[in-house]
Amino acid sequence: MTTDDASGVEYPHLHREVQALARADAAARVALVHRDLWIPYERAGEIEQRLADLLAHPPSHRMPNLLIIGERGNGKSSIAKHFAKRHCGPDLDEETRSHVPVLLLESPSEPREVLIYQEILRTLFSPFHPKAPVGHLRYQVEKTLGATGTRILIFDEVHHLLDGSSIKQRQCLNAIKSLANTLRVALVGIGTDRAERVIATDEQLANRFEVLDLPAWTYGASWRSLLATFELRLPLRRPSGLTDPPLARLLHEQSGGRLGDLVLRLRGVAKAAIIDGAEQITLAGLEAFVLRHPGEA
Repeated sequence: MTTDDASGVEYPHLHREVQALARADAAARVALVHRDLWIPYERAGEIEQRLADLLAHPPSHRMPNLLIIGERGNGKSSIAKHFAKRHCGPDLDEETRSHVPVLLLESPSEPREVLIYQEILRTLFSPFHPKAPVGHLRYQVEKTLGATGTRILIFDEVHHLLDGSSIKQRQCLNAIKSLANTLRVALVGIGTDRAERVIATDEQLANRFEVLDLPAWTYGASWRSLLATFELRLPLRRPSGLTDPPLARLLHEQSGGRLGDLVLRLRGVAKAAIIDGAEQITLAGLEAFVLRHPGEA
């Protein structure tokens, strides 16, 4: 047990909300390690402010739009989910679908107009016939989004909509553009720089999008501050010293400065430290942890 002798506080290296959780058994703390955890940081705050500006924008025939781009695993989706939860509650279900100012969608993996409409209706728990014609689904989507008071449509992994032939790309872009014009809602795309290149081929649409980059983290004071915040939130009973240069540099090297990779590594090593009783993240633990993404050798 770690105790501050001066204050008598148990686990003083943890945030006060986490100190009590650190007393739980190993299984409970492993579950806590894997819970959704929002860590605020400067660039995320800037992007959320631009999203808030969109939400406050009065309806118009030329609504401004955003395209948030960055590498895989760099926290783009987490920002969108956090913003959507702030304005729609933690979970969207059949009881809360009556007012959905911000609708976060998983872009269909196949670029087909009908799948866009089906995904919107499915997310809003609005029944539809799977073989209904495109025109019927479009009309149902327009009615449903109007009834829910939706002001922003966020398409996560938007580059999936832009795969395939140029004809399919154009059909998807036209479908999204038509929804925005008809309903006077703002569009937000989240994806890789490939999405920016394709949207740029539609001059009318490109002129309405502001591009926001979410770059990988560089090593420095901001990186170490981020690590310090994570250490406060991980229910480990011993301090790890994540801001110490050897640990901080190794974490940056291993993750490439990508927030998603960092979170996966910290979770994996923290889980192992709870199970084996080490109760702290160490250089040896980080070096022993293997994180392999699909397609990597």
